[in-house]
Amino acid sequence: MKRQAFSLIASLLLTGGALAQPMLPDPEQCLSSPGMERLAGSLFAQRYEKGFGSKPDILAPDHPDTLMVQTIVNRLGKVVAFDRPHMRLQAKVVTDPEVNAFCIPAGYIYVNTGLIKLVREKHPKDADSALAAVLGHEIAHAVLRHSLQQWRTSKDFRNVLQDGDTFQKTLLAMSRGQELEADRYGLLYSIRAGYKVEPGIAFFGDLPEMKRRIDDTGGTHPVGSARVAQLKKYVGQLKQLLSLWEESRKAAASDRLSDAQTVLEILAAEFPNLPSVHNNLGWVSYEQFERGAAVRPPFRVAPAYTANLGLTLRGTNDEPVPPMLQKAEDEFREALQCDPDMQEARAGCGACCMIRHDLAAAESVLNPPVAVEKPGAALLTMQGVLAAQQGKTALASERYTSALAQDPKYLPALYNLGVLDPVAHKAELDQMVTLEGSGYWVDQARKGGATVAAAPAVVTLQGLGGLKLGMNSRDIAGKMGQPAGVERLASASDRQSYPKQGLELWLGPGGLTMIRSTPARPDPATGLQVGMAQSAVAEKLGQPQRVTQDETGTTYWHYPGRGLSVAFSGASLSALMVSRP
Repeated sequence: MKRQAFSLIASLLLTGGALAQPMLPDPEQCLSSPGMERLAGSLFAQRYEKGFGSKPDILAPDHPDTLMVQTIVNRLGKVVAFDRPHMRLQAKVVTDPEVNAFCIPAGYIYVNTGLIKLVREKHPKDADSALAAVLGHEIAHAVLRHSLQQWRTSKDFRNVLQDGDTFQKTLLAMSRGQELEADRYGLLYSIRAGYKVEPGIAFFGDLPEMKRRIDDTGGTHPVGSARVAQLKKYVGQLKQLLSLWEESRKAAASDRLSDAQTVLEILAAEFPNLPSVHNNLGWVSYEQFERGAAVRPPFRVAPAYTANLGLTLRGTNDEPVPPMLQKAEDEFREALQCDPDMQEARAGCGACCMIRHDLAAAESVLNPPVAVEKPGAALLTMQGVLAAQQGKTALASERYTSALAQDPKYLPALYNLGVLDPVAHKAELDQMVTLEGSGYWVDQARKGGATVAAAPAVVTLQGLGGLKLGMNSRDIAGKMGQPAGVERLASASDRQSYPKQGLELWLGPGGLTMIRSTPARPDPATGLQVGMAQSAVAEKLGQPQRVTQDETGTTYWHYPGRGLSVAFSGASLSALMVSRP
């Protein structure tokens, strides 16, 4: 049987008579079957390399130009895999002065030396980025199955392997719309892979007038200026999407978790390979699960959101897993697929596994075969939680202590260590209560034996225009008048600005969700005003539970138990934000 199988495969794939027309699958099959697409692509590649009249001179696999091209293709392939996970990209370089490259079905890529030469002449410092955009364009043709679509509709589709003109006209001549579509996807792939935007766009303008290739619809390659113009417009759209990152972080920091989820899902759709997006989406989902749970987990977890986007421009007891918990775990695993070294996602995934009582899965995530280099406080704390769940008290205590050695004010480690042994570690529980002041976990700590400390007063809405969270737009207008400006956000919220009062308001479907104030005089509720030093803020509010920073350099101190965040420009207070605690 094995010899017969090999003979069948050989008869299909070897050159010569095997390349005759009857050996090709039907194009309709190729459009719906990855295997048939791969078969057709293999036959097309072999026919091209056999030559139509003269055989193309293909450089050796270890030639420097081939290695350079294949390196770029491999890098692009990692991000293309999110659209076509089973596509295997292969690149070869052809000795030909014509400035050209093409990709036939199933990911067989051919690049002329003439194209490589022009790239190096026009962009000597950014040749890889310029070439990545072109290769991304060609790969996009294969990902989008443009050649197969051309082949299916061609009158000469049965004769595609007979002569060079038919081969080129049928497989390589795309419509104008297909070319522009491939430009956009190709640039997106190069951006996802981390290449620079500008050289890739500019190179399409550097290309000489392409050899005229007309398909059955009369389409031709679009001119360079049109391609550059549409790509610049496309990059502008991508920049708008990337700006949503900050909106998602601010929404999460102010406890507008539903808004943050909406925005992060938009980013995940466009940039599925960014671990930061999946990690943050995982934590947003986890926080929603925990707050909506009838009974909270017995251990404490702190959201470990990532600040850097990373891009410029059913349970074991047969119990159903809560949807938000499952979504959180799925997103953490997506983040780890993109970046196995992301400790924040590893800690979150481990927490989800323990909540659904799968300690074996938690062990594999939190204590992987290859030890994590320099584990941070969040991961050490979750390793301690796992050890406690496994009954390894001494190990749990050691992990919590290690976490506190890195960050003496890390609240989850203080809490979990105190709960592990409330008598021996009463001081840690007391410290946690003092630092946090109020909220669910403070109440739990007091039940565990923490001293009932005098917590700072919970921030009210005095001094913020008499507004109340949940207020509808009509009542707001009755107190504040009409806003000077309204911006519709991607999260389906409206941001209203009242510059005279120094207020910005966020209104969602449920009414007012957040107030941002820039008080020129001390606010009656907090005693804070613009220009106040960080030390003065700490004296009034205590140390923050979480500190973040955005790309503009603005630093945020978060007090989620009070529903308050404060912003600093440099070392001076620039705004305070009140939201639902």
